[in-house]
Amino acid sequence: LEAFQIMGGILFFRSGLRMLEAQVGRSRSTDTEIEEFKESDEIAISPIGIPLIAGPGAITGVMLLSGKAPSTISLGTLLLAVLITMIIFYFILRAGDQVGKKIGVTGMRVIQRIMGLILMVIAVQFVINGVETIITRL
Repeated sequence: LEAFQIMGGILFFRSGLRMLEAQVGRSRSTDTEIEEFKESDEIAISPIGIPLIAGPGAITGVMLLSGKAPSTISLGTLLLAVLITMIIFYFILRAGDQVGKKIGVTGMRVIQRIMGLILMVIAVQFVINGVETIITRL
């Protein structure tokens, strides 16, 4: 479990850093897509959303939380949280165009960078927790 905490923290940190620097991920983009992204003012072109919604970081996060769940009720609460998150994401993605028009490209870039910073903070805490657990076992 500690290995998942540390590796999950590294994955989260990497994703957060890309968001903070407004970079496109190389693993999910071709050279043509990267060039189109650099030439475009549209932040929606960036393939950031899907890997963060259901990518390795999200899966690792759910695994970490389910591994620390002390009871069936806690697991049920985690499942409920995942379902609520899915519903919220559905509505956010449905309203994305309208929200994008209201806050504009600059607003979306600011939000992207703030969310990247928050993701990096969570990532560092995951790594700290994993390393701390390993050290206390020694």
